[in-house]
Amino acid sequence: MSAKSSSLKPISDNLPSNPLQMELWINKDGGVLELPDTGVSLEIPPGALEKDHLIQMRIMPYHFQGDSDLSFSSNSSVVVELLPSNLKLLKLAKLILPHCLVLKKGCEWKAKIYSSHHEEGTQPLWRPQPDTPHVLTERNCVINLNSFSWKKFKVDDKKVKGKRIVLYAAKVLSSSKSITHIHVGYYWDKPGCEKIVSINEVSVLVKQSAVFLKKGQLPLKCHFVKLDPPAWTYGSEEVKKIPFNTVANTMGQFRIFVLNIKEGTKEKPECTCHFEAGQGSELVELLFILK
Repeated sequence: MSAKSSSLKPISDNLPSNPLQMELWINKDGGVLELPDTGVSLEIPPGALEKDHLIQMRIMPYHFQGDSDLSFSSNSSVVVELLPSNLKLLKLAKLILPHCLVLKKGCEWKAKIYSSHHEEGTQPLWRPQPDTPHVLTERNCVINLNSFSWKKFKVDDKKVKGKRIVLYAAKVLSSSKSITHIHVGYYWDKPGCEKIVSINEVSVLVKQSAVFLKKGQLPLKCHFVKLDPPAWTYGSEEVKKIPFNTVANTMGQFRIFVLNIKEGTKEKPECTCHFEAGQGSELVELLFILK
């Protein structure tokens, strides 16, 4: 029995197309759904279903998750919809949801599990499920389920040290021969967040993993260092900042740096570009060649 890709009918016309999704016919023998390259999976054990069901699972888009909480740890995990809605299981299924949080050491790692049953086309109505068995780890939360619905979890801010992010530099595809626009920014290191980069019509030149720390509430600095050869120039502010609250609560953002070729340069030479990004003095090198 194998999983197959599906163009599932959207929950409503308000939902963006092509959410990450999968479906699988599962019978009394059980089965596993895994969304590739996401860390999201659903394991249904033998004996959990009375008859064959077409099981569907999809990651819901960030802005359709219905979560207005703006704490540091909010929206740090994916939200999934499991179908058929309200399907009751005879045995507990295991749902694994990844997160991008860095948890503090020396404290009990617990999450709050939430579920929503709501009509198609409406916002989720999240209700806590305090008795749901789960295990919170460094990278994910393993949740035991007895029925299907929308599922998510939250972690208390007091247990969180930071968020895992991806720092990147990218070239705007519409740049001219003499003027090149470079985006230096971040996105959260969780499934789906990298899409915030591609919608800006850029080509990613370099990316590096980093941790955005909560302590001190320092902004994210995007720092121009140097260009080589000198036929290329940059004449604006060297450091551009993204506010702490923006990085804490928004899945991706960037700052623009405009690079120029000196007037009179006959051929466009390759350029080694050196940028940095991070908090305080903890900066990550973003080094790339521009052609």
